[in-house]
Amino acid sequence: MAEVGSVYYRPADLAARTERPGPERARPRAGDELGAVVADPADRVELSESALNYDAELVAARAVEERMAGIRARIADDTYITPNKIDVVVARLYEEVVRGAN
Repeated sequence: MAEVGSVYYRPADLAARTERPGPERARPRAGDELGAVVADPADRVELSESALNYDAELVAARAVEERMAGIRARIADDTYITPNKIDVVVARLYEEVVRGAN
């Protein structure tokens, strides 16, 4: 097995380490278009109004509603329950009964 070196830092080791300066945080500049953020004149991000108004929670909620509506429609058409699904349910119930008996 390989030897693992110490991960202990002495206070002198920590004092000798210096923080590297990072880029300034991006801040919007006065007069920039809606959604523009500038950190450096070469760096620029512009978001469309659609992107600014995007609501991920609303989109997710609509997706769930659509999926549930599809499942309800298949149940109403009697096409939701298939032999494969019944087999899976029976197998899970059997496992529960067997585990419960032990």
